[in-house]
Amino acid sequence: MRHRTIMDVSRLAQVSAATVSRAFSGGPVNERTRKRIIESAARLGYVPNIAAASLRGRHPRIVGVASYLVYSENLVQHAILEGISRELEDSDFNIILTPFTSLPRQAWLVSIMEQGLLGGLISVTEGTIGQEPYRNALQHEIPLVTVEYKWPGTPSAEIDQEAGGRLAAAHLLTRTRNLVTFSLQSAQNPNAIDARIAGFKRELARPGTPKARLNVMTCKGLEFEEGKRLGRILAQRSTRPLGVFCATGDRFALGVWQAMHEQGWQLRKDLFLVGFDNIPLSRYATPALTTISQRLEELGKLAAKMVIKEYSGEKVPPERHVLQPVLIERETT
Repeated sequence: MRHRTIMDVSRLAQVSAATVSRAFSGGPVNERTRKRIIESAARLGYVPNIAAASLRGRHPRIVGVASYLVYSENLVQHAILEGISRELEDSDFNIILTPFTSLPRQAWLVSIMEQGLLGGLISVTEGTIGQEPYRNALQHEIPLVTVEYKWPGTPSAEIDQEAGGRLAAAHLLTRTRNLVTFSLQSAQNPNAIDARIAGFKRELARPGTPKARLNVMTCKGLEFEEGKRLGRILAQRSTRPLGVFCATGDRFALGVWQAMHEQGWQLRKDLFLVGFDNIPLSRYATPALTTISQRLEELGKLAAKMVIKEYSGEKVPPERHVLQPVLIERETT
């Protein structure tokens, strides 16, 4: 006789595997359904495995967090993951952090969902993973929340990127009307950067706004060295004073500043510089960088709170739940 699984119980009881898991872990399941599940398990001779047994306590739960940048130096995603981790741990949830770097990794995540071992899934992947993990989560009634990416029928936690661009433009216009920003040539997170630039342009076009000259330069990446490369070009070709909005992020902005500083440009006289993200480096750098805060840790906490609500049986509207960015004025403007 083959070993019985949680899927066998779910089929006999005519409920999802996630409902079976909640029934054995003391989660939110009505008593009639719980009784039917227990009777089905007894009839099949099903015994929860060690992993499922770890869920029997009243409070501990397991949430999968999928990110394709677990091993990278992407400080933006690290801040989001920190917020998710803090919120889940504060609510007595356990976490499985899954790097989505290959199809086998995605298949592994699908397999543990099918075994009923996940109480929720948070995807911090900007929509780059395959569709199967999302479909599987919905099929097994596992709460699913995406971050900065919308999947149909599920809630997402997002930042109003366009509003960030508007904040940067309004701030720089108080310093100069000679402006530069950067668009991204590659496919790395283009939607967010495009939205920031759109907001920047929209603020410049708003009725009553002083007329400004805007130059949009194309960059090949988001890193410090690419910012430094374009900073050298700006230093050689631009008229002073110059307002620079790095929609491409804080590390890029610090590269721009280093190159222009080496060419003799002075902050708050020749150059007014605004970054985007508010990574820790932006406040520890010398000079400290004026930037648009994405409230990244709060974003992660928002995603975790929505998963917790869904797990507890509280319906979260399947829409975009949006945080507003904040201008952090420091020494570069």
